[in-house]
Amino acid sequence: MWTWSLNWGEVTPEIVIGSCPMTPDDLKTIARSARVSAVFSLQHNDCLTWWGIDEARMRRAGSGQGLVMARCSIRDFDVADMRRCLPRAVAELAALRAQGTVSMFTARRVWDAVH
Repeated sequence: MWTWSLNWGEVTPEIVIGSCPMTPDDLKTIARSARVSAVFSLQHNDCLTWWGIDEARMRRAGSGQGLVMARCSIRDFDVADMRRCLPRAVAELAALRAQGTVSMFTARRVWDAVH
């Protein structure tokens, strides 16, 4: 039986990808262990609803950890939605980098789908 777990891997020194943080404690773990300064979520509203993730609560928790919190909603495994949203996601990623964020944590499934 599949169970969710928080995990990540480094793509570059500036980009870390991993599973979706589900709780404020996950954000604490990411901030402390992955040493990122921003969390760039690509989770779609449907995923947030399915997993019972309160985005406003997560934003507050992340900000409380000193994380820049950003989001670009992309539907998992939906090629048309990924094609439509990818330019905006790349622009937002570039804007975060331009702000000087040290590294970012982003959703693994979407990253895998576009590579």
